[in-house]
Amino acid sequence: MSGQQQYGRYPQQPGSFPPPPGAARSSGTPGTGGFAVPPPGGPPSGASGNGVTYPPAGYPAPPAPSSSSSNIYGAQQPPAPSRGSAYPGGYGAAAPSAPKPPQVVPASSNMYVAPPQQQQQQTMTAVTSGMNRMNMSSNPYGAAVPLSTTTSQQGQLNPNPHPPSPFYHAPPGKAQLSRFQPGSQTGPPPPPGGHDPFAPAAATPYAAASTAAAYPPQQQQLSQQPPVMGGQFHPGGPRPLAVQPVSTTGPGGEFRHAMAQPPTATAAAAPTAGGAQTFMEENVDWNIQHPKEMLHFTTTQIPQSAQLSSSSKVVLGGLLRPLAICPNEVPTITPGPAGIVRCKKCRTYVNAFVSWFENGRRWRCNICGQPNDCPSGYFCHLGDNNERKDKYDRPELSLSVVEYLAPAEYMVRPPPPPAYFFVLDVSAQAVSSGMLAHVAEAIKAALFGSDDVEGTLPGGERTQIGFLTYDTSVQYFNLSKRGRSGKDESAASPQPQMLVVADLNELFVPLPPEDLLVNLEEHKDSVEAFLDALPTMFSSSNTFLQHESCLGPALKAAFTIMKPIGGKMLVFDTMLPTLPFDGQLKIREANPRIMGTDAETALLRGQSTWYKDTAVEFSRAQISVDLFLTNYSYIDVATLSDLSKYTAGNLYTFPNFSSNQDGARMEAEIFHTLVRPTALEAVMRVRCTRGLRVNNFYGNFFIRGSDLLALPNCSTESVFGFTIMHEDPICPSNVLTFQSALLYTSTNGERRIRVLTTVLPVSASLTQITQSVHADVYCNLLSKQGVEYALKNGVGAARSRLLQSCVDVIKTCRTASQKASSEDKGIPAHLELMPIMIMGLLKNTAFRGGTDVHPDERCASFNLISNLWVDERGKAYFYPRMFRVDQMQRDAGLPIGDTSESSSEVHYMHTEVSAGEEKIRLPFMMDLTVERLSSEGIYCLENGQDAFLWVGRQADPSLLQDLFDGSAC
Repeated sequence: MSGQQQYGRYPQQPGSFPPPPGAARSSGTPGTGGFAVPPPGGPPSGASGNGVTYPPAGYPAPPAPSSSSSNIYGAQQPPAPSRGSAYPGGYGAAAPSAPKPPQVVPASSNMYVAPPQQQQQQTMTAVTSGMNRMNMSSNPYGAAVPLSTTTSQQGQLNPNPHPPSPFYHAPPGKAQLSRFQPGSQTGPPPPPGGHDPFAPAAATPYAAASTAAAYPPQQQQLSQQPPVMGGQFHPGGPRPLAVQPVSTTGPGGEFRHAMAQPPTATAAAAPTAGGAQTFMEENVDWNIQHPKEMLHFTTTQIPQSAQLSSSSKVVLGGLLRPLAICPNEVPTITPGPAGIVRCKKCRTYVNAFVSWFENGRRWRCNICGQPNDCPSGYFCHLGDNNERKDKYDRPELSLSVVEYLAPAEYMVRPPPPPAYFFVLDVSAQAVSSGMLAHVAEAIKAALFGSDDVEGTLPGGERTQIGFLTYDTSVQYFNLSKRGRSGKDESAASPQPQMLVVADLNELFVPLPPEDLLVNLEEHKDSVEAFLDALPTMFSSSNTFLQHESCLGPALKAAFTIMKPIGGKMLVFDTMLPTLPFDGQLKIREANPRIMGTDAETALLRGQSTWYKDTAVEFSRAQISVDLFLTNYSYIDVATLSDLSKYTAGNLYTFPNFSSNQDGARMEAEIFHTLVRPTALEAVMRVRCTRGLRVNNFYGNFFIRGSDLLALPNCSTESVFGFTIMHEDPICPSNVLTFQSALLYTSTNGERRIRVLTTVLPVSASLTQITQSVHADVYCNLLSKQGVEYALKNGVGAARSRLLQSCVDVIKTCRTASQKASSEDKGIPAHLELMPIMIMGLLKNTAFRGGTDVHPDERCASFNLISNLWVDERGKAYFYPRMFRVDQMQRDAGLPIGDTSESSSEVHYMHTEVSAGEEKIRLPFMMDLTVERLSSEGIYCLENGQDAFLWVGRQADPSLLQDLFDGSAC
């Protein structure tokens, strides 16, 4: 033992507890500060020595011994050694030699000190016994002296249940704390190995076991760390000194000390000051659900650990459509004086699932766990359930999806007007196929309306429009009235002026961009005149047709015009750009023998990086490209598709374009692309709970950094797949919080932020995880992963990967189900369609083997799958739907909600399907087996993209007469 450690002292943090009024602090050795019990003679007031300070004058002395009195320790107090005694480190030279008579202690004090003679005798006995025990014992903490314990009358925790002694220390991992029952006077002696203050007892109001059960497993280990304790003597009895908080929290997120009551099972934890990993237990309102039109997950139960996620074989992820049209209108929030409330650490938007504490003055982020101060302008008191009283008055605190009107700090520049620029191929092949006529009709229908539809081009009076054509040269069109017919603009002809630039090596723009990209409302007559003249403007009778095209220079020219404001660019191409200029592509020999083999992989990748680099520049300038290909031969879709992929655009292919067969479909696609709701200058970031992260995205975008998706245009049909992985071994929360934020400019010129927040429960049960898998979402995400895998490793490897993923999930689910019920029930009911959909996907043109799939066709299917949503159209692309037309039920073709007499037939949900917004009932679906086909039947097969009609040889002629009006008879 150390000679400097004073009797009755525990190590403590300096300044951790205030001294009694008028007393002086010890200036001696650290860890021995406090107040000493005066010797029997008593030192002079304020005297000190060897780092010990005596109580000042006026403080009472310990009482005389009494057989009926009880002290707080349940035993007689050992005496303090006098000056010059055998105890090392006595009171020092400052202590006077003349003793003072003991003073009477008030009755409220529980301190008892024996007479001087008895004190000296007990001191010598304790010192000798303690030294012998320390020499004989290997325990570095020494042996505990069996002494009884008492409690205060209020039943509070007593930090020092034993007399302060240098021979009594807490054993490792235990704090010197005891919990007592009000009214009890003494407690059981400590065990021989040391006192266990957390052991359960019959008189204890709550036991250590119940305390541990109230904490999550991650905090049970942290809560067992001993706090730093100390004690001091003064007339009021011993008091706790510095208590170091452990990693436990209260219901409101505040710190709990070791002496605090245990939190309830629904307590919300806050991160410790030292940054320790804590378990965040969220109080979730499961009535708040996200719209299914916007977000789907592969599973609704998230594995608690990375090991469980790996053993389940389940791909964690989902599909996100951030700008989807929801049944209920998304509320718009105008930020108040406090602005948009966000986490100061991870920048998460405040949402309906955050935890509030300190009566609403603070809130804890449910993504990173960071406590945040509530702005004064956003403050509101909490109710009895720890929810804000204005919860249902604020959409962001009661709904899953909201939109903010973004303030000025979210704008790099003023919102530009929506701009549409058309780049048209006018080569001989494009003119002769009739493509230009269909393009002109579709654009006029979108701008000005037609007999069937009304022109609904977004943007209103702010919309700008421009045109550019190309073959072996680039042709610009001056749509502005300025400079076309002298000084009088009102007398100018509505026919636009065409300017041709044939020098493609030194390409330039002959007019200012404001003359080539004009306001639609102000120049409607010029635009209409151009569209009327477009089908015949480049006919053989008016000009010499060219059989080559310069797509690369035309893209550079269009980029120069659109760069100041950005917008949507629609590019129409019919042939491979082979001219020796920017963007030149070569015809890659497609040997039929390599189709469906690993050697085909080279044809599925771009042969030039020029189009990818150009697309990245377009993305930085907020320009999106929608590409329409009407080719008759190899056009290298693998390379050209980079234009739409990295600019968040779309790809539409019409191989072997026929005006009669594909014209109407092409017009519909152009019209829909122009009039659908579109967000401009968008960026999106996805966040999830700490311990997990989104590691992969799938779709059309350009990613900046690691998690910021740049989207020059984002439509209501933009789909993004994502996968989630465990970053830490264990998820530190009982739920997964997922939040996506889309910052965009509306076509009305408003800067908005659409925030979607949802939660999923975290589970440690393998059975629950596998039983919560959604087969259709899972197959959709697997197909997107298969596309990326095929581009890297080949189509054959992707086929094997898809098949193995399906087998692994079903096998794991069956194994977990057998352990739960000890019965082999085959394929689980919720996964019955997964093998069928995977087999249908393997027969799709994207992954089908053999030599009958052209590389352009396969790449077009890749692009379609990357942007496919999990709806009826998406399911039909994997597993086509077949109907028998000649044997329809009587109510087929009527809305499902129709209550007419003909709708009394029994329908089965797995075969009953509908179409359109009015839910028109379709004929019963049939299995895709050859046994279902009959030579007497008429069948319709559709996959969401194409429809085929199969007519049997022995079909009823009267039905053919009705169906085809006699043309097929």
